[in-house]
Amino acid sequence: MDNINEISKKDKDDFEYKRLWEYFKYHAEQRIQTFKFYFIMQSVILSGFITFFFKNITVKTPKMGLMAQPISEVSTYIIIPHSTLALIIFGLGLLLILFSIIFWGLDERNRTMIDISRNMLIKKESEEDLKYKIFTKVKKDSEIHHSFKYSFWFKAIFITFIIIGLLIAIFGLQQLIC
Repeated sequence: MDNINEISKKDKDDFEYKRLWEYFKYHAEQRIQTFKFYFIMQSVILSGFITFFFKNITVKTPKMGLMAQPISEVSTYIIIPHSTLALIIFGLGLLLILFSIIFWGLDERNRTMIDISRNMLIKKESEEDLKYKIFTKVKKDSEIHHSFKYSFWFKAIFITFIIIGLLIAIFGLQQLIC
């Protein structure tokens, strides 16, 4: 009878550990996928800015007269008034800032969920007689080498995009005023 109880306790412990591991794995993968999506969105927005700024889209006003140009040349121009172009650039800068703040919040939520499961796994490792205590070791290593943590680098990227967005928005606003 005692042997059955020991097996069921071991099975229960294994089930609990697997459940904690799956929870940790789910939120860790979700965090990376969310960040990938954020990075793609920010790249698209920056590409829009680069298109409007560095590629130097020719802005022609109706006074310049498109009819004087041959048809093949006319099709390469986009008619965008200067004020509209400045508003687009300003809006792209604001989008960079807005998405950075939103995704930073999502990342903090995912990080919290990961930390909860990591701490529970560390507790479980301390209760079990395991040869390798991976989560305990990783926690000690990350306390020593803080710059190796995802959180540090994700925050650096979020702040960088906020600053870039702020500079683009200021540039667009300056173009709108001038």
